[in-house]
Order: sequence, then C-alpha cells, then structure tokens
Amino acid sequence: MANTDNPHGFAPAMHLYGGGNAFPLWEVLIKSNHTFAYGDAVYASAGYARNAVTGDKAVLGVCACRTAFSVAGLVGLRTSTTAGSGTAASPRPKILYWPALDGYLFTGQCSGTTTVSIGLPFHLVDIEGAAANSTGTSNQEINEDATSNKNVYVVGFKGNTSAPGAYAEVLFSWAKTKFSARGNTAQSNTLIGS
Repeated sequence: MANTDNPHGFAPAMHLYGGGNAFPLWEVLIKSNHTFAYGDAVYASAGYARNAVTGDKAVLGVCACRTAFSVAGLVGLRTSTTAGSGTAASPRPKILYWPALDGYLFTGQCSGTTTVSIGLPFHLVDIEGAAANSTGTSNQEINEDATSNKNVYVVGFKGNTSAPGAYAEVLFSWAKTKFSARGNTAQSNTLIGS
C-alpha cells in the first residue's frame, strides 16, 4: 500500500537505551516574531527558541505543544508571533519541546521517494519545509536526497506503517544537538507518553 503524503513535522518514537514510552519535556522562552506548531524543529538562538530551518545543523529539539504559555496564561492556538519583554507586565511566552538527545529516535515523513538503493537507511540527510503553517500543523519533513546540512541520521523505516517509496515515514536521530546554547531553558515536570 502506498504511503500518504501528510507532512506533520517530527515526534519522538522510541528510546534507544530502554525506559518507558514517556519522553521528558523541556521548556524554553520564544524569540521575538517566531511561531511554532506541534512537531516543528526548534533551534536555540541567543538563549531563546526560534524555528529550525534547513541550514540549522544543530537543533535543540521538537515542539511538543500546540499553545504557548506565559505567566499571563495561554497564548493562542499556536504560539504567538510576538514575544514580550520578559517583564511581569509583558511576559515572554514559552513552549515545551522534546530535547534532541542522542538516546531518542524521532519519526518524520520524507518529502520524496526513498529507496534502500540511495542509502536509506543509514544516511545523513537534511530537513525541509516551512515551520508553523496557517493551520497550526508543521510542514517540516525529511529531505531524503539532500545532504548539504546533514541535520538528521536516518536509521530505518517506521515499523509496519511505512515502506520504501514516496513519503515514507522514517526513524532518525538528530545528527547534532545544540544544548550548549540552552540559555533560558529548563526541564519541565510534564511527561507525555506515546
């Protein structure tokens, strides 16, 4: 059966080193004028979160929430495109994200056709797609035939729900993480099971 073309960003899929199906969440303050959707790759810039794009080789993680929050409460159905000054009167909103840790495999859809003959799995490839579209759904995907930035390392196809071919769902680890730029992030006490 053919795979469905359904770009939806990324999500954690499994632990490499055991443990349950719960993945820890971290929270980070949003950089001004950035909007996130659930499943968007998150990049750290000057201690704040911004959308990860194709050229970002070291990601912070993946957005795990559909709303931003602040001391003033939830901010919209997606995260706000504005960021406050960080004062009590103008709080800077935060998002929750799954960290891009070496022990986690994530899943994501390929944008084109995958074949074992082109080196998938076990291949370093790029991400692509605009973050946070108008519907609040991520458009980000794995670019299975691009190797300029090498954001992700594909390790296999996702279970029995995907097969080589167009729009395959793959398992991957983030090739390089950006925890050295963690800045204003903190671990959340919230766990989300898969």
